[in-house]
Amino acid sequence: MGLITASPQTPAQAVVEALNAIFDVYADAEYQYDSPVFVELQFLKHLEAALPGVRTTVANPPILYITQY
Repeated sequence: MGLITASPQTPAQAVVEALNAIFDVYADAEYQYDSPVFVELQFLKHLEAALPGVRTTVANPPILYITQY
């Protein structure tokens, strides 16, 4: 969650991969850990709070300049 909440300072690729992992783990709500982890630790609240930074990170990824030597 730290990578996500640190955006927009976190690189876009890391944020997207972290979100993808959270979606993979908790999307189906079929396992015993879903309630004690996602619900009781208020993951949704943290994700909602991080949303503006995530949008900024994904919409404005840093420009990489490649120089040839």
